[in-house]
Amino acid sequence: MKSFDVVAEIRDDYGTSNNKRLRKSGFVPGVVYGGAKNLKHIKLSHKDLIINLKNERFNSSILNLTIGKDKKQSVLLREVQFHPWRKEVLHVDFQIVSENKEINVSVPIHFINEDKCIGVKQGGGLISHILNELEIICLPQDLPEFIEVDLENLELGNSIHISQISLPKGVKSLLSQKTSEDPAVVAVQAPKVVADTVDKEAESTDTPDTTAENKESSDSDSKKEDAKE
Repeated sequence: MKSFDVVAEIRDDYGTSNNKRLRKSGFVPGVVYGGAKNLKHIKLSHKDLIINLKNERFNSSILNLTIGKDKKQSVLLREVQFHPWRKEVLHVDFQIVSENKEINVSVPIHFINEDKCIGVKQGGGLISHILNELEIICLPQDLPEFIEVDLENLELGNSIHISQISLPKGVKSLLSQKTSEDPAVVAVQAPKVVADTVDKEAESTDTPDTTAENKESSDSDSKKEDAKE
């Protein structure tokens, strides 16, 4: 598995105006925190960062960060702030990780065998992705690139929950450690058009036909009026 090398430099000037000047010169301001070391203010190439961010794994991998002439250190990308409309990174946060201390990370979920899914091929259903990433807890060396979920045997009307996912060795779901909730990750549902048609047919069947009753009532009233005359 390819590792990512990130090169940065210490920045002594920080604050709103200094950060603006930094961005105009092609750099991104950032910070590094965690471990026994104090918070460090850094700057790194905007061009290189944009290239790395295009790779899904960059957001959930252990990165090799080199600051100036210091030794490489293992970090996680914890936060990226983007400009509201321009393709520009405004700020990044990195966290130092220790090899013997557990970390919690959100990793992408990869759904496989969607084209073989029973609920789609035989049941005519539609796959609904409820979660696209899963927050896990593990040691840095056990951090997976992604979590794989096989949809081949998922039937129409059924779903796969977090507890049903086979996680790699040493990896646990963070949600499962905090609560007894077991949310669905993916489901196969009936197409909405079909579901709406069934609902309308059910409503039509449940609604009583009062046409005959109204006619009988009208005829009865007419007879009463004739009798009075």
